[in-house]
Amino acid sequence: MDFFQRLTKNIFCRCKGKRYFECPDKYGAFVKPVNVLCEFPSNVTNDTAEEIQHAICKISTKELEASANATITRQLKGVCTTNELNRRLDNLENRILQEIDSLKQILLSKGRGIPETKTDSSLLSSRFAAKYLKTERSSITSDRNEEIALYNDTVSESNKGSIYFYYWNVQNVRELLEKEDMYISSPEFNILGHTLHLQFYPNHLEKQYFGIQLRPSSKGFLKKHRITLLNIFNKNLDLESGILYGLNMEDGVFRTSRDSISKRGFLVSNSLIVKLEIYLNS
Repeated sequence: MDFFQRLTKNIFCRCKGKRYFECPDKYGAFVKPVNVLCEFPSNVTNDTAEEIQHAICKISTKELEASANATITRQLKGVCTTNELNRRLDNLENRILQEIDSLKQILLSKGRGIPETKTDSSLLSSRFAAKYLKTERSSITSDRNEEIALYNDTVSESNKGSIYFYYWNVQNVRELLEKEDMYISSPEFNILGHTLHLQFYPNHLEKQYFGIQLRPSSKGFLKKHRITLLNIFNKNLDLESGILYGLNMEDGVFRTSRDSISKRGFLVSNSLIVKLEIYLNS
């Protein structure tokens, strides 16, 4: 054995004139296996496909007491490291996502709608599920985000005349719906010289219902308008009010149930998008 501590007794690495190993003077000895106690902790690293064993030996005889360390490195064949496995999984996931996106584009090019599906994330790895849902959500919501960026706080011409558009992102909706005898207001906006805002009433008139109303700064502003709750994933599921007009509860408040926004796509990150259209020629 080759020791990392110098022995006090001069023991050579030869036996009967034959040299069995090389070591500096007083750093080696011949010992019986029964006098050697060894531990062999090993590990396989994440970066290289090799096993490293560290031998820690303690020797106790009448002639000497010493300890020795040894390290054995063995290259493993046919073994994939953790980093390599992660890299290959990432490549596979990216290819699958690209194929999904290609299928969506083919459906859209043929005039087919993309079916509304619920992804069972329990069937996917947590990493792949998060990446898939993020990609799916970003691709579907891009049109709604572009709509908001293009039309928010603007006036557009249509066959119905001039229409003013305003979008309000109501946050912390689930907590808000638990409150009573209160309301919250949107930021103010200006149109035709009037300052307006929207008001959100949780538990409006009765439990499980909420209301949204346009409130002008003066009663002189009376224009027909419509309030819509956006479904981020599917425009066909948007919830629209009828034509609203006035300030009273009967014809001025868009009132709907909590259950109506429980479908996928209304509460995204606990936020609800409210769209307002004001018909300026009314």
